[in-house]
Amino acid sequence: MKYLLSLTLPLIMAISAIQAQASEEGRWVTISDETNKPQSIVIVEIKDDKLYATIDKILPPKDPNSICEQCPAPYTDKPVVGMKIVDGLKFSKKSKRWKGGQIFSPDKKRSYKTEIWLDEKGQLNVRGYMGFVYRTQIWVREEP
Repeated sequence: MKYLLSLTLPLIMAISAIQAQASEEGRWVTISDETNKPQSIVIVEIKDDKLYATIDKILPPKDPNSICEQCPAPYTDKPVVGMKIVDGLKFSKKSKRWKGGQIFSPDKKRSYKTEIWLDEKGQLNVRGYMGFVYRTQIWVREEP
């Protein structure tokens, strides 16, 4: 019995660690779909069954103290760091994606209909729509 327990406990711990990584929550490095270079660190949180994302850090060569000039309200003249760019997406059990909201791009100074999902590699796919046209960014989990 001790032998079985000694084999089972590490397996349970490994599965728990994998499941902890299989969440949208955490710190993510945003990768530009235009340049394929890291842009920022975003914190993704789930509160009351809704997904939110906030810019935590701007990566070089961009100015870490950037202000969202000429952006629409409520982003007008606000610091980019600390900006909530995804606000209250809901999880769709049918599609297994977070939907029903928008993502704001400080670079483009506009909002897009969005959906977000984890892929089999553990990367976060962030898709923004303009009508039927879309672009998908891949965000990777920040290394500790």
